[in-house]
Amino acid sequence: MPAPLAFLAPEGLLPRGQSLAWNPGLVWLHALADGLIALACVAMAIELLRRIRQRRPAPNRLLLPLVGSFLLVCGAAHAFEIWTIWHGDHHVSGGLKLATAAFSLAATFVLYRPAPARPPPASKEDAPAGDAWLEERSRDKAEITRLNQLLQRRVDELQALFNVLPVGVGIAEDRECRVIRTNDALARMLGVDRTTNASMSAAARAAPLGFRVSRNEETLQPDQLPMQTSARENRAVLDFEETIIRHDGTRIEVLANAVPLHDAQGQVAGCVATFQDVTALKNALAAHARYTAIVASSREAIIGKTLDGIVTEWNAAAEDIFGYSATEMIGDSVARLLPEDRREEEAAMLARAARGVPGPGFETVRRHKDGHLIDVSIVMSPIRTPAGRIVGVSVSARDISARKQAEAQRREMDRKLQETQKLESLGVLAGGIAHDFNNLLAGILGNASLARAELPATSEIVLYLQQIDTAARRAADLCRQMLAYSGRSLFLVQHLDLNALVRDLHPLLNVSLGQHCTLHLDLAASLPPVLADASQLRQVVMNLVTNAAEAIGPRPGVVDLATGVVPLDRAALPALTHEYGIVPGDHVFLEVNDNGSGMDAATLEKIFDPFFSTKFTGRGLGLAAVLGIVRGHKGAIKVASTPDRGSTFTIYLPRAAVHTA
Repeated sequence: MPAPLAFLAPEGLLPRGQSLAWNPGLVWLHALADGLIALACVAMAIELLRRIRQRRPAPNRLLLPLVGSFLLVCGAAHAFEIWTIWHGDHHVSGGLKLATAAFSLAATFVLYRPAPARPPPASKEDAPAGDAWLEERSRDKAEITRLNQLLQRRVDELQALFNVLPVGVGIAEDRECRVIRTNDALARMLGVDRTTNASMSAAARAAPLGFRVSRNEETLQPDQLPMQTSARENRAVLDFEETIIRHDGTRIEVLANAVPLHDAQGQVAGCVATFQDVTALKNALAAHARYTAIVASSREAIIGKTLDGIVTEWNAAAEDIFGYSATEMIGDSVARLLPEDRREEEAAMLARAARGVPGPGFETVRRHKDGHLIDVSIVMSPIRTPAGRIVGVSVSARDISARKQAEAQRREMDRKLQETQKLESLGVLAGGIAHDFNNLLAGILGNASLARAELPATSEIVLYLQQIDTAARRAADLCRQMLAYSGRSLFLVQHLDLNALVRDLHPLLNVSLGQHCTLHLDLAASLPPVLADASQLRQVVMNLVTNAAEAIGPRPGVVDLATGVVPLDRAALPALTHEYGIVPGDHVFLEVNDNGSGMDAATLEKIFDPFFSTKFTGRGLGLAAVLGIVRGHKGAIKVASTPDRGSTFTIYLPRAAVHTA
C-alpha cells in the first residue's frame, strides 16, 4: 500500500469515519471531489493574496482579505472531509465548517456595505497600476480644473460688476463695521480713494475721512449710519435717506439700503450696503413741485393735451373758468369745451402745434359747463420731450368776458354819446329853424287872413288864399314836429292814465289802420299814472300805430298794442335802444307790435334820424318826433325787429309818484 494511503487508512481502505456502509467506489468519489474543491480554493486564495500585495483597486479594502480567508478555510474544510472518511474527528470538521460560515457572512456584509471614498494618490509613483485608474484620475483632474476656472471666472465677473456698478456699494468685513471696502461709485460719492477704509467707525488714523453724513440737516454719528445699524441690530435697513457732505462742500443726496452678512454659524459677520445718488431726482422733484405750485396758483387756465385733443393736465384756474373739475376733464376730449363753429379752429391749432410752430395768441369763445359761452384769450405751444419729439400741446387760457363786456359797454356808451351829441346838434338846428320858420309862418297866415277878409267870397283869389293858408298850417305842423324832436316843445305835464288815452284814441286808430289791419289791445289793469303831456303822447301813439300799418302794407296783418308796468334795473339799461338819464325802478310801458316786413340791423340804426324813411321822400319826422317826445319825458325806447317777421317798439315812461294826504 502506498505511503499516503497507508497514512489515511492504516487499517485498510474500508471507511471508518463517515459511513461503514460505503463501498470503495463511493468513498473514492467523495475523496476525489473534496480534494479537487480543496485544491481550487487554495489556488484562488493564493491569487487573491498576490493581488493584495500588488495593491490593485477593489470595491472595499477588507473584501479581498475576507474572500481569501474564506477560500482557505473552505479548502481546509474540504481537505479534512477526506480525513474524516477513515477517521471520526467530526468535531474538527464542524469547527472548520463554522469558520467557513463566519468568513462567508463577513464577506457578504463587506460586499454590500458602501466603500469609503479613497483619496487620490499623492503622486504618479504612489498610484496603483492600471490604465483604467489613470484614465479616471485624468478625467477627475480635468473636471477639477474646469470647475476652478469657472469659479474664477465668476469671481472675476462679480469683481468687475462690483467695480463698474453706477450704484455705490460698501462691504463691511466685521460686525462693528470698522473696515469698509468701497467700489468706484461709492468712492466718488464720498470723495475718497477707493483703497481708503471708508468706515466712520474706525479710528481716525485708520480711516482719515474728509466727509460727513447728515439727515434732516443733523450730522449723524457712526452708530446712526445704516450699515452700523443693520449689523448691530441684525436686520435690513431700507430706503434710508441721507446727505453726504464732502470736504469741498458738495452735497450728495443718497438713498441707502443695508443688509447684514452671516457666517456659517448664522452669526453677523459684516454688512453690505448700496448707496444710490438721488441728487438729480430730488432736484427734479423739487423743481416739479415748484412748477406744480406755479401752475396750481396761476390765475390763468393751464391745460395740457395730446395731439389728438385728450386733456392730460387741468389746473384749478381751468376749473374756475370752465366749471369742469380735473377729474371730469383729464382723459376726456377738449371738444366738450368747443362750440360747433369753433371745432375747425381747434383742429387747425392742433395741426400747427404738431408741426412745432407756436401758435399766436388769439381771442375765441369756449363753452362753460352750464352751457353759457365764455370769451377767452388763448396761447398754444407744442410740448417737447428732452429728445425734441412733440408729444402734446400746452394751452394758456384767460377769461376775458369781463373785458369784452366792458369794451362792449364802452362802445355802447360811445355810441350813445355820439348819438346824443348828434341829436342835440340836430335838435338845436331843428329848434332854431322851427322857431324862425314859425315866425315867418305867422306872418304868412296873418296876411293871408287879412287879404281874404278884404275880398268878396266869390273872388277867384280867395281860393288861392285858402291854399296858401292850408300850406302854411302844414308847415306849422312840421314846425311843431321839429320842436318836438328838439325837445323844445312846451309840455303841459299832468298825471295821465295811459290806458284812458289809448281807449280815447281807439276809434281814430282803427280808422288810420284801414280795413286790412286788425288792432288788438292788451291793456294792463290798475296801471299807475305817468307825468306826461297828453297831446304829445297821442302823437307818439298815432305815429307808432301808423308806422306799424305801413310796415304791414296792403296785405292783412295784426297790430298789437299793450300797456303794463315793468321794473328796470341797471343791468337792463344797456339793452334799451335809446335811454336818456333814465332812473332804475318801475316804469310804465307802451308796446306796439306788428307782423310786417321788419327791418335789418342797418335800417334799425337810422330809423330815428330826421327825414330818414324807407318809403317815399318827404316823410321821416314821425319817429324822430317820437324820440324827441320820449326824451323830453325822461323816458326810453327799445326796438326789436327781424326781417319778414315784424317789429316791436316799446316806450318806457317813469311812474308818477302818488302823494297821499
